[in-house]
Amino acid sequence: MDPKTFKASTAKLVLSQISRELGPDAIIVSHSKIQDSKGRLWIEASASSKEGAEIAQRIPTISEKITSKFPPKKLLIPALVLIALVAVFLISVFLVNRPLSRKSIHPTHKQVVFTGNAYSPAISPDGNFIAYVNYEASYEEKVMVKDVASGQEIEVFSADLHDSFVSELRWLPDGSELSILVWWKDEGYKIFIVPRLGGTARRLEGTAWFAWSPDGSRIAGAWPNSREIIIRDVSSGETISLPLKASFTWINGFDWSPTGKFLLFGTTDNEEHFTLWTITTDGSTQQIVVEDDVELSSPLWSHGGNTIFYFRVEAHQKELWKIPVSSDTGKAIKSASLVLPNLQAGDYFSITVDGTKLLYTQELQFANLWQITVDGSVKDQKVKIKQLTKGTLWNRNPSISPDGNLVAFMRGDVKKSNIYVMPIEGGSPKQITFLNSLNDGPVWSPDGTEIAYGSNEGGEFKVWKVNAQGGRPFQFVRSQLSGSSRMLAWFPGEKIIYLNPDHRNLFILNPDTEEENPLLHDDSVGWVISPRYSPDAQKVAVYWWRPSTSSDGLNGLWVIPLEDSSQAFYLEEDAHPIGWSADGSWIYAAERMARILKILKVSIKGNQTQTVLTTPFPIEKGVPLLWEQMSVTADEKKFVFSVERSHSDVWIVENFDPEIK
Repeated sequence: MDPKTFKASTAKLVLSQISRELGPDAIIVSHSKIQDSKGRLWIEASASSKEGAEIAQRIPTISEKITSKFPPKKLLIPALVLIALVAVFLISVFLVNRPLSRKSIHPTHKQVVFTGNAYSPAISPDGNFIAYVNYEASYEEKVMVKDVASGQEIEVFSADLHDSFVSELRWLPDGSELSILVWWKDEGYKIFIVPRLGGTARRLEGTAWFAWSPDGSRIAGAWPNSREIIIRDVSSGETISLPLKASFTWINGFDWSPTGKFLLFGTTDNEEHFTLWTITTDGSTQQIVVEDDVELSSPLWSHGGNTIFYFRVEAHQKELWKIPVSSDTGKAIKSASLVLPNLQAGDYFSITVDGTKLLYTQELQFANLWQITVDGSVKDQKVKIKQLTKGTLWNRNPSISPDGNLVAFMRGDVKKSNIYVMPIEGGSPKQITFLNSLNDGPVWSPDGTEIAYGSNEGGEFKVWKVNAQGGRPFQFVRSQLSGSSRMLAWFPGEKIIYLNPDHRNLFILNPDTEEENPLLHDDSVGWVISPRYSPDAQKVAVYWWRPSTSSDGLNGLWVIPLEDSSQAFYLEEDAHPIGWSADGSWIYAAERMARILKILKVSIKGNQTQTVLTTPFPIEKGVPLLWEQMSVTADEKKFVFSVERSHSDVWIVENFDPEIK
């Protein structure tokens, strides 16, 4: 019995008592409750008889009459019974109205691709199809589309790894087509659009980051080191530019809100500070959504446009986080929260429209040092490949000592590493730094007694040096080193050359006086990396990316004399210098190609270029990291470099976010 029924029944009993007091022929006209001077409750009723005579009567309430007829001791037991009944009633009301407990639904992980070479996953908006890139032993990369329900899959696109690679897949908003971002050796980034079940591909101009508008009519993109976002109309080709006001060094993620009102992008600044931003599609409002000193990557809108998901990267582990945002203002409305911890994930993930399924690759990555020895002429060339290190840590950025007997390198992971030295033919590495930080990019002094390197010990990346046998390291306090490309040069020069945080200049550091000066007088023309001294220490070879807005717009291999900081262009290839010939007449350069090891010799006395070697690297061995540090011996016969290896498959996570039902 609920409280309302209880009260109505009590009133009915009271009025029945009044009828008995007034007589069976009385008709009750009205009644009211009154209290006398002693605090007793009475009900006063008015009634009329059949003859129409009015009758007035005051009677005590039922509780008052019971009190007057029974002594207090006799009322104790009924009172206790009544209290018990009321208690039972109240408890029953609470239990009836209490919400049923809902059993929590845990995320379920399911592997859906088993090749070991699957990358760049994307799930269709409706969740019925997945797409991924598969690397083949034949040096092809194939874009596959798989029906989730039936398991059937088809190839919809392929590219030759000798001169291109696929970097990202995105479904168009309606799910009928798939867009494929491809980097071509001779043409740069292009976007190919293919039907879901295969067919003729359309081609668009691309950028390193891109995203589709909600209706699929426009595409927005940006370059990693640009200060603008470009929005292109797919039909007309017309573009608009949105200048970015934020202070940052690199763009490292991109997406378009499903509401169509905002773009989302991630940035990194000189101090390795990571930020996610929203910007209106007219560029009028740009604001920070979340900041962190830990890497933030792969930002992605929820399909409701009111949440941003992203990876937070710690060492080789990733965590999926989310932050609620206003779909009207693009501002964060709550603090960020963890969704999925401890993911050994790749670079990308995608989410279905209903928000219940997430697709990602589960990857194990590591890198080891390899050596190639070249003997004989080009026609009778003998090439020997040898692995120098083993294990599942990162062994990267090797540097050969001046006498050619030792190799210095970094060993660790993306958050903590130290400098090691080992014989060039392999053997047990010797650790020479013992810091709880990231230490990388070692280079030798001219006499081979010291090693300079980059470190973020203490918070900021700076140039350090240590005795080649180990000991207490020394920090160059005034230096400001790039945290993303920790590239230095020393041997055979007397001064250390290092790359500044925004990659637009090189600084020359005197290791004795700690005095330093910029190499370039004008650092506005582009981005420069991979410095290598000439044998006479009078020139520096670099890779220089000079956009079309500069005076010449030539990207490739350049030589900069130290005397006047003038510059000369030599090779328009994506080739990074790795050393010089002993007589200083040739520059050795490694050309960036996926899974292909290609080393060139470029003459500085003319336009002559020779191919030293081209070796397809076995797919089971990994991918040569030729855009990182590579080293060559003074006799030009041995090359040491790092090879990245990974095992990657595609997984689906259902119910990944407990707040989405």
